[in-house]
Amino acid sequence: MKKSGTLRAIILTAIVTAIAVFTITSILPIAMGDKVLVSTQEYEDMVVLRSRFDKLLSLEDFIKQNFYQDVSDVDFDTGILKGLFQALDDRYSEYYTKEEYAALLEEFDGSVTGIGAYITPGPNGSVEIVSPIEGSPAEAAGIMKGDLIIEVDGESTEEYTFEGNQRRIKGPAGTQVHLKIQRTNPVTNVISEIEMTITRARVETPAVSSEMKSDTIGYIRITTFDNKVSREFSDHMKKIQDAGAKAFVLDIRDNGGGDLDQVVEVADQLLGVQTIVTIVTTGEPDTVYNSNAAKTEMPFILLVNENSASASEILAGAIQDGHAAPVVGDVTFGKGIVQTVRGLMDGTGFKLTVSRYLTPSGADIQDKGITPDLLKEELEARGFVTAFDEEGNQTTDGVLDYAIDYLQKELAR
Repeated sequence: MKKSGTLRAIILTAIVTAIAVFTITSILPIAMGDKVLVSTQEYEDMVVLRSRFDKLLSLEDFIKQNFYQDVSDVDFDTGILKGLFQALDDRYSEYYTKEEYAALLEEFDGSVTGIGAYITPGPNGSVEIVSPIEGSPAEAAGIMKGDLIIEVDGESTEEYTFEGNQRRIKGPAGTQVHLKIQRTNPVTNVISEIEMTITRARVETPAVSSEMKSDTIGYIRITTFDNKVSREFSDHMKKIQDAGAKAFVLDIRDNGGGDLDQVVEVADQLLGVQTIVTIVTTGEPDTVYNSNAAKTEMPFILLVNENSASASEILAGAIQDGHAAPVVGDVTFGKGIVQTVRGLMDGTGFKLTVSRYLTPSGADIQDKGITPDLLKEELEARGFVTAFDEEGNQTTDGVLDYAIDYLQKELAR
């Protein structure tokens, strides 16, 4: 009996030890000399991981040994991470280095360091000027809306992605950048090339501005939906009302978009009870943003153009579908998708397209845009003409002139 009891004790101890080892190794790897004990699942995962990245590592090693120039300063890790997002073939999704992510956050806060211009991808790899920022180095240098940047510091923009060109145009305050610009005269259609050197500076980008166009008609312009625009819009609404405004023009021409929550808050100040926008995300319930009963009592009119994009189109779609005010100008850009911006623990970050949005009527405007109630061409046929001088400077704004005339007639009713 004693011998049998000892045997049972040994077997029991072995079983308990085996269970303990299994339990521990399923949680933590154990070092055993020059080896590490891991679970079967962890081993299988590592095999899959190794097979997936063997090719990448082999190519990196081959490049380092055989490339004809020194690659010791090449950041292969960043290149790999950027390639991960570029594989999506979505120009709105991107990985950012620490410096790039910090610059992105700076823009959200309403300031930027560079030449001071809103830009968008142009034809043939160029960078198109949406508009120079008021008081910026770009404005001082004579850069105009519609200009195409075709070279940066002597290198063609075709050799870089839009994001790459954007980073080359930006830079620390006080440094210079040499640009070659292609300009088409809107009167003569003559194309010319202009070269200029611009000294970069830190430029504040006010999201909202306002003025009175007459004793009773105010004008509010939103240039971007940054993280302060809702409060600023409310302040400017009060400002024009205090100045005697009974109606107002809301101008979001050349506004490339911005923060979803901010545009929803602006829309909520303008609209009564209605849907503002529906966000559609794969695998998740739709998110519907609605406005409450509080709304502006002043008549207004919304101005848009081909550069009104993303958040601007959310606002335009909500106003148009809710019949809150006329929408006039040009067909909008057609960006009906939503990105999330995330920071990582090491200071880097990324932007990824995660959703699409629908207007209150259910329209998907991606690559289509929003067609205004009245197009600029129709306004010109009515005598509201946008004119330019021989140098291409705008001398009259037919769309704005129509908007003021419309509101004057509304107030006279």
